[in-house]
Amino acid sequence: MHLTSAINDAFQQTFTGEDKPIIEAIQRQFDIEGDVPTANFTVGDGGGVRAKRMLAGLIADEQSLRA
Repeated sequence: MHLTSAINDAFQQTFTGEDKPIIEAIQRQFDIEGDVPTANFTVGDGGGVRAKRMLAGLIADEQSLRA
């Protein structure tokens, strides 16, 4: 078996055996409950929040230069 095939097989097994059932269960719950608020996973992640704000500022600066 080639390495590419082995990696593909492992990916398929992981997705279909582990990730897909979880994603489907979450979708079923959304279908039942409708659009409900989700948790804010950035709480306690100050570094990630600062990086996101920094990137947003850099993007805004770049866009204003192009205008």
